[in-house]
Amino acid sequence: MELDLRTLLAAGAMVAMTIGIAMFFIQRTQKSNTGFNSLFQGFAAAAVGALLGALRGLTPDFLSIVVGNVLIGFWMTMVWRSVRISCVMRFPAMRVWMSIVALGGVLGFYTYVQFDTGMRIVVLSLYLAVFAALSARDLFVRLSQTDLGVAYKFTSQVLAWFAVIMCLRAVLTVMTETPTYYMDVGIVQQALVMAMIAMYVSLAVGFLWIWQRRREDNLQKRAEDLHAAHQLTDQLRAQAEQAALHDPLTSAGNRRKFHMVAEMERERHIRHGHDLSVAFMDVDHFKMINDAYGHDVGDDVLRSLVLHLSDITRNIDLIYRWGGEEFAILMPETNLPMACEVSNRIRQHVEENIKFGEKPVTISVGVTQLRNQETVNNLIERADQLMYTAKDRGRNCVIHG
Repeated sequence: MELDLRTLLAAGAMVAMTIGIAMFFIQRTQKSNTGFNSLFQGFAAAAVGALLGALRGLTPDFLSIVVGNVLIGFWMTMVWRSVRISCVMRFPAMRVWMSIVALGGVLGFYTYVQFDTGMRIVVLSLYLAVFAALSARDLFVRLSQTDLGVAYKFTSQVLAWFAVIMCLRAVLTVMTETPTYYMDVGIVQQALVMAMIAMYVSLAVGFLWIWQRRREDNLQKRAEDLHAAHQLTDQLRAQAEQAALHDPLTSAGNRRKFHMVAEMERERHIRHGHDLSVAFMDVDHFKMINDAYGHDVGDDVLRSLVLHLSDITRNIDLIYRWGGEEFAILMPETNLPMACEVSNRIRQHVEENIKFGEKPVTISVGVTQLRNQETVNNLIERADQLMYTAKDRGRNCVIHG
C-alpha cells in the first residue's frame, strides 16, 4: 500500500515547524550564541519548504518547486552553521549563500528550461548530502577534542547516515524512472521523505543532547571554579591571618596574637581554676651583636632563638615575639615552680647552642604566674619588671615572682 506523499510532506512541515519553535524558545533563554538561532531558522525554512511541496498543484511551480526545495536546502546549510558554532569554527557564509543561489538556479533550469523531476530530486539530494557530510565531519573532528563524546557521536552519525541516504536517493532516482508529476512518485521516494522527517527528529534530539551536556559541563566547571576560588580565598585568608598574627622575621606569634590567646587562657583560669604562667625574656647585649656583626647576624640570632625555643619548650607552651629582642612564652596549665624549671632549661639550652662569632648568646628571663583574676596586662607588666631585675643582677639568669 502506497503512502500519500502530500500528507507526508504536510506532516514533515508540522514536525519541522514544531522543532523550529522549540529551538526559538531555547535560543531566547540563552545569553550566548549556542547555534539554536540557526536551527530555528533552518527548521522554519524546512517547514515552509515542505508545506509548499505539499501544496504542489495548488500554488505556482516557482513556489512549490523552486522556492520549496531551496528552503529545504537552506535548512541543511543552517544545520551546518549550527554545528560550526557549536564547534567554535568559522562559517563560510558567502560561499554558502552562493551555493543556495546556485541551487535555486539549477532547480529553475530543470523546471522552466528542461523540465525534469528526477534531476531536481538528484540535485537536491546531493546538495543535502554534501552539507550533511560536512556537518558530520566537523562533529567527528570535535569528538576527539571534547568529553561530550556520546552526544557528538550520536549527532555526527545521524548526519552521516542522512548523507548516505540522500546519496542513495540520488542513485535510485537515476537508476529508476521518475514520474513527471512529483506527487506520483513511488513508495521508495515516499519512504525517503519519511526518512527526512525522522532526520528532523533525530537532529533535534542530537542538538538538544549536545546542549544539555554542554550545560552540565559548564555547571560542573563553574562548581570547580567556585571551589578553587573558595580554596584560594581560604588560602589568602590564612596568609592574611598569618601576616596579621605572626612576626614576619621569626614566624613566632606577635603581641596581638599573644593578647588573644592570653585572654582565652585567663578565662579558663577564672572559670576552671587552671594555672597560667608567663616567661618574659630578652637577649643579652643584643645591641652589641648588631653593632659588631651587623643586623643580618642579629636577625639570624633571633630566628635561631625561636627555632631553639620551639625545640626545647613543651607542646603546650606558646612562643611570641614581643618586640625587638624581647620574647614571651605563655605556659598554660603551669604553676610558678614548673615555669621556673622550664625557663632555666630554656636559658641553659640557649647558652649552649646559640652563638654569635665565638661567643654564646644568653638571655635574661622574668617568670610569674597569674594571680586570682588580675588582667593580662598586669601579668605582663610584672614579668617585664622581673626580666629587668634579671638584667640588673648580671644577666643570663631567671628571676621569678
